[in-house]
Amino acid sequence: MKINWVGLNFKHDKTFYVSRPSGSGDYVVIFVKTRTIFEFVSEVTIAEPNSVIVFDKGYKQHYYSAEDALVNDFIHFDISGKMEAPILSGILFNKPVQVLEPEVIGSLIQHIANENSSNSPHKTTTIDFLFGALINKIKDQYTIRNENIEGMNALRGEIYSNPHINWSIPQMALKCHLSKTYFQAVYKKTFGVTCMTDVISARCLLAKRLLLDTNYKVYQVAELCGYNNPVHFMRQFKEKNGVTPYEYRMEQIDIKQTYS
Repeated sequence: MKINWVGLNFKHDKTFYVSRPSGSGDYVVIFVKTRTIFEFVSEVTIAEPNSVIVFDKGYKQHYYSAEDALVNDFIHFDISGKMEAPILSGILFNKPVQVLEPEVIGSLIQHIANENSSNSPHKTTTIDFLFGALINKIKDQYTIRNENIEGMNALRGEIYSNPHINWSIPQMALKCHLSKTYFQAVYKKTFGVTCMTDVISARCLLAKRLLLDTNYKVYQVAELCGYNNPVHFMRQFKEKNGVTPYEYRMEQIDIKQTYS
Protein backbone atom coordinates (compact mmCIF):
# COMPACT_ATOMS: atom_id res chain seq x y z
CA MET A 1 0.00 0.00 0.00
CA LYS A 2 1.54 3.32 -1.07
CA ILE A 3 0.05 6.74 -0.42
CA ASN A 4 1.17 9.14 -3.13
CA TRP A 5 -0.71 12.25 -2.02
CA VAL A 6 -3.31 13.16 0.57
CA GLY A 7 -5.32 16.38 0.59
CA LEU A 8 -7.61 17.61 3.36
CA ASN A 9 -10.30 20.26 2.90
CA PHE A 10 -8.81 21.54 -0.34
CA LYS A 11 -10.89 24.50 -1.48
CA HIS A 12 -11.06 25.62 -5.11
CA ASP A 13 -13.06 28.44 -6.69
CA LYS A 14 -15.77 27.95 -9.30
CA THR A 15 -13.25 28.14 -12.17
CA PHE A 16 -11.43 25.02 -10.93
CA TYR A 17 -11.63 22.11 -13.37
CA VAL A 18 -9.85 18.76 -13.26
CA SER A 19 -9.24 17.26 -16.67
CA ARG A 20 -7.16 14.08 -16.79
CA PRO A 21 -8.14 12.20 -19.96
CA SER A 22 -5.94 9.24 -19.02
CA GLY A 23 -6.39 9.41 -15.30
CA SER A 24 -3.74 10.40 -12.77
CA GLY A 25 -1.57 7.30 -13.06
CA ASP A 26 -2.83 5.87 -9.79
CA TYR A 27 -6.04 5.14 -7.90
CA VAL A 28 -7.85 8.11 -6.33
CA VAL A 29 -10.40 8.41 -3.52
CA ILE A 30 -12.20 11.77 -3.64
CA PHE A 31 -14.56 12.85 -0.86
CA VAL A 32 -16.43 15.97 -2.00
CA LYS A 33 -18.03 18.26 0.59
CA THR A 34 -19.80 20.50 -1.92
CA ARG A 35 -21.96 19.72 -4.97
CA THR A 36 -19.63 18.52 -7.71
CA ILE A 37 -20.13 17.68 -11.38
CA PHE A 38 -18.45 14.52 -12.68
CA GLU A 39 -18.27 13.93 -16.43
CA PHE A 40 -18.12 10.29 -17.47
CA VAL A 41 -17.97 8.61 -20.85
CA SER A 42 -21.73 8.51 -21.40
CA GLU A 43 -23.19 10.75 -18.71
CA VAL A 44 -22.77 13.75 -16.47
CA THR A 45 -23.50 13.24 -12.77
CA ILE A 46 -24.02 15.84 -10.05
CA ALA A 47 -22.71 14.49 -6.76
CA GLU A 48 -24.32 15.93 -3.65
CA PRO A 49 -22.23 17.13 -0.69
CA ASN A 50 -20.58 14.33 1.28
CA SER A 51 -20.23 12.04 -1.73
CA VAL A 52 -17.29 9.76 -2.36
CA ILE A 53 -15.87 8.31 -5.55
CA VAL A 54 -12.99 5.93 -6.24
CA PHE A 55 -11.35 6.43 -9.62
CA ASP A 56 -9.80 3.37 -11.21
CA LYS A 57 -6.23 3.63 -12.43
CA GLY A 58 -6.20 4.91 -16.02
CA TYR A 59 -9.84 6.07 -15.99
CA LYS A 60 -10.42 9.64 -17.16
CA GLN A 61 -11.08 12.19 -14.45
CA HIS A 62 -13.19 15.21 -15.37
CA TYR A 63 -14.88 17.06 -12.53
CA TYR A 64 -15.59 20.58 -11.30
CA SER A 65 -17.72 22.55 -8.87
CA ALA A 66 -21.49 22.82 -9.24
CA GLU A 67 -21.45 25.75 -6.82
CA ASP A 68 -19.20 28.73 -6.08
CA ALA A 69 -16.45 26.51 -4.70
CA LEU A 70 -15.31 22.92 -4.57
CA VAL A 71 -14.16 21.52 -1.24
CA ASN A 72 -12.80 18.00 -1.02
CA ASP A 73 -10.48 15.50 0.62
CA PHE A 74 -8.55 13.09 -1.57
CA ILE A 75 -6.07 10.24 -1.48
CA HIS A 76 -3.94 9.20 -4.45
CA PHE A 77 -2.68 5.68 -3.85
CA ASP A 78 -1.17 2.59 -5.42
CA ILE A 79 -1.71 -0.95 -4.30
CA SER A 80 -0.37 -4.16 -5.71
CA GLY A 81 0.43 -7.74 -4.90
CA LYS A 82 -1.66 -9.85 -2.55
CA MET A 83 -3.48 -6.84 -1.06
CA GLU A 84 -4.88 -5.49 -4.32
CA ALA A 85 -7.57 -8.07 -5.04
CA PRO A 86 -9.13 -8.40 -1.56
CA ILE A 87 -9.11 -4.67 -0.77
CA LEU A 88 -10.42 -3.41 -4.10
CA SER A 89 -12.86 -6.26 -4.70
CA GLY A 90 -16.42 -4.96 -4.52
CA ILE A 91 -15.55 -1.34 -5.24
CA LEU A 92 -17.78 0.27 -7.87
CA PHE A 93 -15.12 2.37 -9.52
CA ASN A 94 -15.88 5.72 -11.13
CA LYS A 95 -19.30 6.04 -9.49
CA PRO A 96 -19.99 8.79 -6.92
CA VAL A 97 -22.21 7.85 -4.01
CA GLN A 98 -23.50 10.01 -1.17
CA VAL A 99 -22.36 8.65 2.18
CA LEU A 100 -24.55 8.30 5.24
CA GLU A 101 -21.73 8.67 7.77
CA PRO A 102 -19.59 11.51 6.39
CA GLU A 103 -17.91 12.10 9.73
CA VAL A 104 -16.55 8.53 9.66
CA ILE A 105 -15.19 8.85 6.12
CA GLY A 106 -13.68 12.24 6.91
CA SER A 107 -12.11 10.98 10.13
CA LEU A 108 -10.50 7.99 8.42
CA ILE A 109 -8.99 10.19 5.70
CA GLN A 110 -7.72 12.57 8.41
CA HIS A 111 -6.09 9.70 10.31
CA ILE A 112 -4.49 8.37 7.13
CA ALA A 113 -3.09 11.83 6.38
CA ASN A 114 -1.72 12.18 9.90
CA GLU A 115 -0.12 8.76 9.84
CA ASN A 116 1.33 9.33 6.38
CA SER A 117 3.22 12.38 7.61
CA SER A 118 4.40 10.74 10.84
CA ASN A 119 7.68 9.01 11.66
CA SER A 120 6.02 6.13 13.45
CA PRO A 121 7.85 2.79 13.11
CA HIS A 122 4.43 1.23 12.59
CA LYS A 123 3.39 3.73 9.92
CA THR A 124 2.97 1.23 7.08
CA THR A 125 0.95 -1.25 9.11
CA THR A 126 -1.28 1.48 10.54
CA ILE A 127 -1.96 3.00 7.11
CA ASP A 128 -2.85 -0.43 5.72
CA PHE A 129 -5.32 -0.91 8.58
CA LEU A 130 -6.88 2.55 8.26
CA PHE A 131 -7.09 2.36 4.50
CA GLY A 132 -8.75 -1.05 4.66
CA ALA A 133 -11.35 0.43 7.02
CA LEU A 134 -11.91 3.39 4.67
CA ILE A 135 -12.42 1.16 1.64
CA ASN A 136 -14.83 -1.08 3.55
CA LYS A 137 -16.86 1.96 4.62
CA ILE A 138 -17.00 3.12 1.01
CA LYS A 139 -18.16 -0.32 -0.12
CA ASP A 140 -20.96 -0.14 2.45
CA GLN A 141 -22.36 2.97 0.74
CA TYR A 142 -22.95 1.23 -2.60
CA THR A 143 -25.46 -1.19 -1.11
CA ILE A 144 -27.05 1.19 1.39
CA ARG A 145 -30.26 1.61 -0.62
CA ASN A 146 -30.82 -2.14 -0.53
CA GLU A 147 -29.79 -2.65 3.10
CA ASN A 148 -32.76 -3.21 5.37
CA ILE A 149 -35.09 -2.04 2.58
CA GLU A 150 -37.64 -4.72 3.41
CA GLY A 151 -37.65 -3.70 7.06
CA MET A 152 -37.86 -0.03 6.14
CA ASN A 153 -40.82 -0.60 3.84
CA ALA A 154 -42.57 -2.63 6.54
CA LEU A 155 -41.96 0.10 9.10
CA ARG A 156 -43.28 2.81 6.81
CA GLY A 157 -46.40 0.77 6.14
CA GLU A 158 -46.89 0.34 9.87
CA ILE A 159 -46.51 4.10 10.44
CA TYR A 160 -49.22 4.90 7.88
CA SER A 161 -51.48 2.13 9.17
CA ASN A 162 -51.09 3.14 12.81
CA PRO A 163 -50.26 6.84 12.95
CA HIS A 164 -51.83 7.15 16.41
CA ILE A 165 -48.99 5.17 18.00
CA ASN A 166 -46.55 7.24 20.03
CA TRP A 167 -43.77 6.81 17.48
CA SER A 168 -40.24 7.71 18.54
CA ILE A 169 -36.90 7.51 16.78
CA PRO A 170 -35.40 5.01 19.27
CA GLN A 171 -38.48 2.79 18.90
CA MET A 172 -38.34 2.86 15.09
CA ALA A 173 -34.57 2.29 15.02
CA LEU A 174 -35.00 -0.72 17.30
CA LYS A 175 -37.60 -2.22 14.95
CA CYS A 176 -35.03 -2.04 12.13
CA HIS A 177 -32.16 -3.26 14.35
CA LEU A 178 -30.11 -0.13 13.66
CA SER A 179 -28.55 2.63 15.74
CA LYS A 180 -30.59 5.82 15.95
CA THR A 181 -28.16 7.87 13.86
CA TYR A 182 -27.73 5.22 11.19
CA PHE A 183 -31.47 4.49 11.06
CA GLN A 184 -32.34 8.15 10.47
CA ALA A 185 -29.76 8.45 7.70
CA VAL A 186 -30.93 5.27 5.95
CA TYR A 187 -34.60 6.23 6.26
CA LYS A 188 -34.00 9.68 4.77
CA LYS A 189 -31.85 8.20 2.00
CA THR A 190 -34.47 5.55 1.20
CA PHE A 191 -37.65 7.66 1.24
CA GLY A 192 -36.42 11.23 0.79
CA VAL A 193 -38.03 12.41 4.05
CA THR A 194 -37.24 11.95 7.72
CA CYS A 195 -39.04 9.31 9.74
CA MET A 196 -40.75 11.95 11.92
CA THR A 197 -41.91 13.84 8.83
CA ASP A 198 -43.60 10.61 7.72
CA VAL A 199 -45.23 10.24 11.15
CA ILE A 200 -46.68 13.76 10.89
CA SER A 201 -47.84 13.13 7.31
CA ALA A 202 -49.55 9.88 8.34
CA ARG A 203 -51.28 11.59 11.25
CA CYS A 204 -52.48 14.44 9.05
CA LEU A 205 -53.91 11.98 6.52
CA LEU A 206 -55.85 10.23 9.27
CA ALA A 207 -57.00 13.59 10.63
CA LYS A 208 -58.35 14.59 7.22
CA ARG A 209 -60.42 11.40 7.02
CA LEU A 210 -61.79 11.89 10.51
CA LEU A 211 -62.59 15.56 9.92
CA LEU A 212 -64.36 14.72 6.69
CA ASP A 213 -66.20 11.53 7.62
CA THR A 214 -67.04 11.95 11.32
CA ASN A 215 -68.48 14.52 13.68
CA TYR A 216 -65.65 14.27 16.19
CA LYS A 217 -64.55 17.52 17.78
CA VAL A 218 -61.09 18.76 16.82
CA TYR A 219 -59.62 17.78 20.20
CA GLN A 220 -61.05 14.27 19.75
CA VAL A 221 -59.50 14.01 16.30
CA ALA A 222 -56.19 15.08 17.83
CA GLU A 223 -56.40 12.27 20.40
CA LEU A 224 -57.31 9.66 17.77
CA CYS A 225 -54.30 10.72 15.70
CA GLY A 226 -51.88 10.28 18.59
CA TYR A 227 -51.63 13.83 19.92
CA ASN A 228 -51.77 14.54 23.65
CA ASN A 229 -51.91 18.27 23.00
CA PRO A 230 -54.64 19.53 20.61
CA VAL A 231 -52.79 22.84 20.14
CA HIS A 232 -49.72 20.94 18.93
CA PHE A 233 -51.96 18.97 16.57
CA MET A 234 -53.57 22.12 15.15
CA ARG A 235 -50.18 23.75 14.64
CA GLN A 236 -48.73 20.75 12.78
CA PHE A 237 -51.89 20.30 10.73
CA LYS A 238 -51.80 23.92 9.58
CA GLU A 239 -48.07 23.74 8.77
CA LYS A 240 -48.76 20.68 6.65
CA ASN A 241 -52.00 21.77 4.95
CA GLY A 242 -52.06 25.56 5.10
CA VAL A 243 -55.34 25.66 7.03
CA THR A 244 -56.48 24.72 10.54
CA PRO A 245 -58.40 21.47 11.09
CA TYR A 246 -61.63 23.45 11.53
CA GLU A 247 -61.02 25.44 8.33
CA TYR A 248 -60.28 22.21 6.45
CA ARG A 249 -63.56 20.68 7.64
CA MET A 250 -65.56 23.78 6.62
CA GLU A 251 -63.87 23.88 3.20
CA GLN A 252 -64.73 20.23 2.57
CA ILE A 253 -68.35 20.77 3.65
CA ASP A 254 -68.64 23.70 1.22
CA ILE A 255 -67.20 21.58 -1.58
CA LYS A 256 -69.66 18.77 -0.87
CA GLN A 257 -72.60 21.14 -0.85
CA THR A 258 -71.47 22.79 -4.10
CA TYR A 259 -71.37 19.47 -5.95
CA SER A 260 -74.36 17.79 -4.30
